Amino acid sequence: MPSGVPHRILAIDDIPSNLLVLQAILPREEFSFLGVSGAEEAFQLLNERDFDLVLLDVLLPGLDGYSIARRLKENPKTASLPLIFLTALSDENEVVKGFESGGVDFVSKPFRKTELLLRLRTHLALKDRNEALEQAAAELRQANQARDRFFSVLAHDLKNPFSGILSLVQEVLLQFDHIDRKEIHETLMAVGQTAQNVTRLLETLLDWGRSQTGNLQLDPQVQPIQYLVDEALEPLEESFHRKGISVVHRPGPFWVRADRYTVVAILRNLLSNALKFTHPGGRVTLEVQRRLAAVEIAIGDTGVGIPPSRLAQLFRLDSKISTPGTDREPGTGLGLLLCSEFTQKNHGTLRAESHAGRGTTFFLALPGEFEAASIART
Repeated sequence: MPSGVPHRILAIDDIPSNLLVLQAILPREEFSFLGVSGAEEAFQLLNERDFDLVLLDVLLPGLDGYSIARRLKENPKTASLPLIFLTALSDENEVVKGFESGGVDFVSKPFRKTELLLRLRTHLALKDRNEALEQAAAELRQANQARDRFFSVLAHDLKNPFSGILSLVQEVLLQFDHIDRKEIHETLMAVGQTAQNVTRLLETLLDWGRSQTGNLQLDPQVQPIQYLVDEALEPLEESFHRKGISVVHRPGPFWVRADRYTVVAILRNLLSNALKFTHPGGRVTLEVQRRLAAVEIAIGDTGVGIPPSRLAQLFRLDSKISTPGTDREPGTGLGLLLCSEFTQKNHGTLRAESHAGRGTTFFLALPGEFEAASIART
């Protein structure tokens, strides 16, 4: 639990006076207490809300405490909840039965305040520690996934284009006296295109590395979205022209509060994807409009589209989606993941709509600054 937030305690006891005693014992600044008298009410609350610990009477009408505990342990939502039994029973067999049904401790009736608080604090501290360890383990798994993806890119996606460049250059050198200027020109064009692809790949890798090592510092400022779009589009214009893809740009007079570097990186990656997956002679559209308190940039293409099975996995680290472009342009699968991370850092949203064979549109929404836009027009 975050520091200063009361732990949420649910007590199940069919005797109202016991619940009142518990409520009086537990300090409000440390515990948020709720008491119920029966199993069904407890199950409903546990399905609807999150609790940190359950105090559970053994002797209840209908389902007894042990049966309730077993059901809670069978439910994935409540399986990890610490269960402390409240009982006047002292028989050793009852204690064993309680532990076997999933309990972590017993508190004897009548309650002793010091003992009850000590046991509650102990088991809640253990729960908080376990959750912190699970979070750390999840972060470590994610870091390992990122590392593995990074080395996979270095080993494959960078090696292949460099091998292609070396092969083309060696072929020209070996056949230099026997090939004409046109062939040399075509070869140099191919080398240049491959080098551009590698440059974009390296830019994505550098951005990814900064985001993963914590060395990326954002500087959100109020600025026209048009400036950011132009900065992202300018280095790609020649590639669009060379591939014969028209770019239809419909800007709007909108301003956003965002970090220039990361937003340009997002737009550059989305435009590069549109370029990569659109066939020669296709079209890419870029439209900007207001969506409530946000400015939305829609980047659409008439390209190959994305199958529904992959659409839901676009922004996941473990999806490992990497598809070559229509001209065999390389891809790492990191670009869209990077876009998603940078969008979150700018308090925006990113989503995609696609139809296989008909194209894809990405919608990037960023916090709008409409007062700034109004002032700029006056």
